[in-house]
Amino acid sequence: MFLTREQRYKAEHGMNVDVEHVNRRKRGSSTRSRHRWQGGVLVYSINTNLVSNSLAMSAIRAGMNEWQTKTCIRFKQRTNERDYVYFTSKDRGCYSYVGKIGGSQPINLERRCWSSGIVAHEIGGRVGLVVRALAFHRCGPRSITALGVICGLRLLVLYERFFPGYSAHALGFYHEQSRPDRDKYITVNYNNIIQGARNNFLIYRTGINSLGTPYDYGSIMHYGSRAFSKNGQATIVPKQLGVVIGQRNGLSPIDARQANLLYSCPSAPVSTRKPVPTPRNPGPPLNPACSRYRILNDPTREKKYVTQSRRSKCDRPLRKAWYRFTGPAGVQMPTKPVPSFRCGTSAPGWLRGSHPARVNQIVWRRVCFNFYGRTCIWSRRIRILNCRNFFLYELRSTAFCRLRYCGDNLKA
Repeated sequence: MFLTREQRYKAEHGMNVDVEHVNRRKRGSSTRSRHRWQGGVLVYSINTNLVSNSLAMSAIRAGMNEWQTKTCIRFKQRTNERDYVYFTSKDRGCYSYVGKIGGSQPINLERRCWSSGIVAHEIGGRVGLVVRALAFHRCGPRSITALGVICGLRLLVLYERFFPGYSAHALGFYHEQSRPDRDKYITVNYNNIIQGARNNFLIYRTGINSLGTPYDYGSIMHYGSRAFSKNGQATIVPKQLGVVIGQRNGLSPIDARQANLLYSCPSAPVSTRKPVPTPRNPGPPLNPACSRYRILNDPTREKKYVTQSRRSKCDRPLRKAWYRFTGPAGVQMPTKPVPSFRCGTSAPGWLRGSHPARVNQIVWRRVCFNFYGRTCIWSRRIRILNCRNFFLYELRSTAFCRLRYCGDNLKA
């Protein structure tokens, strides 16, 4: 997220970022309606550089669908409306302005952002109810914000004050880890955060209302454990054992509830109950490897990606370690042969056998590499670990550059 110098100063000193020379009470209501999308309808357009790409369009449609199926938020393609968002990929990164700022405003999705969860995250920050048009939001390594519902909706609604944050600002929401009570649920390791990124971990101690919902580790608005890490170590550590943070698969139930409450959806009766602690997940503590792994998120790794001529990639440089498939690369390895010239290479690797069924279970399996219909012309044995909500693969460098491990967006 990017703030103006004035906004940054106010946010860091607990001041109202959305202040203008108006009465405080009057500002509270007018700001909320002014930066919220009327009737819960987000008007959008898509630049031609994305329209012509089937992977990008699939991700955008899936991200919109995530909001439409779980909330009363709706999307309308622009005709001549003055206020609208436009999807583009002209810049690097996954980002958008926070909330409705008036006129046209971009949602930038570079290639690595082309997954439904990331698009939903960026959209969520766009439908916000209290976003001051000047705040520019960048949702971290694997997020995006467009609607102000997914990326922000889930977070916190701010009534009297506006603190630019991530994701749902447009909807009046912040990143989950910016809640005033966050220190009860997570520990932030500031020593592991890259220089200049600490402002992304600010706590907004006043003026935030979570609408009676508990802290949500599973929110699509929550940063992952290694967001903005300078050394590969955790920047955020949950105090509750066994939980996973930073998922970008879709809205959590609490994400959807907050969006529905904010937009007064019929299916979301207002509750005055106080927040309740998040229940502890059943089962034993996870294997330590489940919080210490490397990420594979290159979109060219996904099994449907068609390898471009003379642009073949390989895993020859890969170091032996536990790896997790995520984002545009998929969520796990495919368990059926992948055609040649997919996954960014000419000899894609697929998993022969099933994934471990029990939490913490480790199994040995064989990765086969397909080349011109010979589905297992080369192979390699690997270990797979079940981390409850995802799988880890102990991978190492391949024998030569024609071989590459594939990802699959379909869960087993």
